[in-house]
Amino acid sequence: MEHFLGYHIADVEGPYFPDDKSKQASTGKFYTAKPFRPETLIGNKVWVIEGRGVPRQCRIVSTGIIINVTSEKRPETYRTSEREDGLSIKFRVDEFNDPTDVTDLEWFKRLRDLQQNFSRGFTRLTDPSTVKEIEAAWASRGTTSSNQNLADIENILNDEKIDVTTKRRLVDSRLGQGRFRDDLEARWKNACAVTGCTVSSALRASHIKPWRDSSNEERLDPNNGILLAAHIDALFDYGLVTFRDDGRMLISKHINSRDQRILQLGGSLSKFLTSGEKRFLRHHRENVFQDNKAPSSE
Repeated sequence: MEHFLGYHIADVEGPYFPDDKSKQASTGKFYTAKPFRPETLIGNKVWVIEGRGVPRQCRIVSTGIIINVTSEKRPETYRTSEREDGLSIKFRVDEFNDPTDVTDLEWFKRLRDLQQNFSRGFTRLTDPSTVKEIEAAWASRGTTSSNQNLADIENILNDEKIDVTTKRRLVDSRLGQGRFRDDLEARWKNACAVTGCTVSSALRASHIKPWRDSSNEERLDPNNGILLAAHIDALFDYGLVTFRDDGRMLISKHINSRDQRILQLGGSLSKFLTSGEKRFLRHHRENVFQDNKAPSSE
């Protein structure tokens, strides 16, 4: 799959999302005056970046798979008697639109310079590391860990001791994607290990031993992962739940009984744990779980 970038100037064209309804739409649009062939674009991914204000603030506002390309009159702002037509690009929105600011991120500054302050308009992204960075920014939007995720990925990409193939695997692992996620989906039959939820977009490939404490080898080890529904993944990440070696969930005393009922916490993992998974969970119970030194079943 190829990746394309569209730059929207809000000061000239108005906000990309003029109202809440447009923000919640399942499809999005972008316009370009460039004469791309439809077959070059359809089936590939577009990222829309909106810029506004002085100094210019930029954010990723939407992304998705291009599903239709049609010829259309250029907006009046850009229309001339010599150049009246352009392309309207329609794409299917991935998950949901939740804009995320990228103005001060180092990778974005490099991209902005490469794109000559986006004077190139709609263009193809050819650098794999830039694609990984923009994917990371979007995947981390709205989370308290977004800056740390991006910093971790930048550290990987800048580490000259790591070969290119391993870098790609590590970035995928940090995003909960790639081979790491594939292995966890195979292990847990494409379902949350606790709830049995099979909605893929609601599942997270979570590291058991936190990324910051793991070696690069451990970061790629599927034994150091578990497929969890998003709300359980968040609790697990913050040490508010963990699991015994027999798979039973342990719940922190910081979650009251009412919230436990609302979140439907409790129960056990759907499969018996491997020796590798037990080893990583021991670290989680002893070092991450907030009740400190939770009882082990060893």
